[in-house]
Amino acid sequence: LVINDTVEWSGKRKVLQDVVINKGGRLTVNADIEMGIDRTIHVKPGGELIIDNADISNDCAGLWNGIRLYGSADYNNQSLPQGKISLLHGGTIQYADTAIKTIGLDEQGNIISGAGGGIIFAHNAKFINNIRAVEINSTSGKNPSEFTLCQFLINKTLPDGTIPGDL
Repeated sequence: LVINDTVEWSGKRKVLQDVVINKGGRLTVNADIEMGIDRTIHVKPGGELIIDNADISNDCAGLWNGIRLYGSADYNNQSLPQGKISLLHGGTIQYADTAIKTIGLDEQGNIISGAGGGIIFAHNAKFINNIRAVEINSTSGKNPSEFTLCQFLINKTLPDGTIPGDL
């Protein structure tokens, strides 16, 4: 499922495929979403995902992969685009392998191993029962991401019977 413009999901839905938010695309999620097992949301540089008072989860027999956030690994160069994620008003990610993982790209758009990129604004957000809540990989410059009044919770075993790991 490819998003290239402004899209709003305001009704509950099951998503059984990967979602790619490209440059210029903006997906606003205002309702609970159930992601299929091993499915991923990719937020590319110049794309934006807003989770506002909604829950993205997978509560069946397995986990979904979570969100992969792409952007320049060099925050000193303001001209290079960043993917953006905003979690607002109780926006929740749960039952993911890694709820949000940052992935750095070079100027040609190739993945830089071990590097991060993208910008996360999490305000009053919840990360619940994920194997790993947030993975922010190394960058140069000051990462402008913000986490305020967020909850990182483990209150159940995972659907496969294991216990979540790092927060």
